[in-house]
Amino acid sequence: MGFYGIVVLCVVIVLATPALLVLVYYSWRNGISPMPASAPIRRTISEQVGAAAERITQSQQEQSDTITQLSHQPNQRSHLPLQVIEAGSGWGTLALHIMQNNPNIRITGIENSPLPLCCSRVLSRWKRTNIQFQQGDIYLYPYEQADIVVCYLFPGAMRKLRPILEQRSRPHTYVISACFAVPEWEPEQVVLCSDWYHTPVYVYRCGHRSYLA
Repeated sequence: MGFYGIVVLCVVIVLATPALLVLVYYSWRNGISPMPASAPIRRTISEQVGAAAERITQSQQEQSDTITQLSHQPNQRSHLPLQVIEAGSGWGTLALHIMQNNPNIRITGIENSPLPLCCSRVLSRWKRTNIQFQQGDIYLYPYEQADIVVCYLFPGAMRKLRPILEQRSRPHTYVISACFAVPEWEPEQVVLCSDWYHTPVYVYRCGHRSYLA
């Protein structure tokens, strides 16, 4: 490597170091993995989001039919796209995979780490999706409008997020968590990914009989 090559390498290192430190800081602060979810995990979560969306849509249609029979007033809520919130959307790869396989839903990714947030927005525009990547704190976000909440967080973050979801989520909201369970909740279903570690994906439904252990 020549002199100019060494200079360029040094400049790259100097510029990259602050960005890496910021990434590590926000990852530690939020309890979020700094690495994107693997392909098997993305695929499994996407499938579970699709299955949950089908069950929600079917339930809404049944409610709409009942309302129509009783009052001849259609249930307008059933015609709205389902809202998926990813708590800690990171680099955006998981949200993009979910949208690719479930085009009829609406996804909002919440992320407060600047570098992953910027990358996810660029990737979303490049893919021409309507995913909304918002800068925000997952512990302050209002989850009342969420039909499905997706998260890939560390145990400490799941412990901190649990009472927030209990207070702010609507009844029957699905919570899908990769790798780590929600403390003190009993999952409705546990699906193992096809990766080397057989990573578990936990599916919960707020207010369901299996919601609390």
